[in-house]
Amino acid sequence: MAILNAWATRQVDFVMAYLQADIEFDLYTHLPHGWQISDGSRGTHVLKFLKNVYGQKQAGSVGYNHLKDGLLKIGSTQSAIDECVFYH
Repeated sequence: MAILNAWATRQVDFVMAYLQADIEFDLYTHLPHGWQISDGSRGTHVLKFLKNVYGQKQAGSVGYNHLKDGLLKIGSTQSAIDECVFYH
């Protein structure tokens, strides 16, 4: 379509796009090996994630929604035929 209409096109690759989105629910993990807690109570501490993490089932969806919201916020329009295409 772009070629037929001689439209200029751009492709953008967002580095670490998944990791920019806020996480939608509480997600915790055990402390990594080698981390020391000053009072020695390592077994009672966990880390809470504040941002999205590669490997979780929702990572792609959360990352896409974050990108989509940003593109719509700056005035882009989402294609009704292909949801991954935005134009401005």
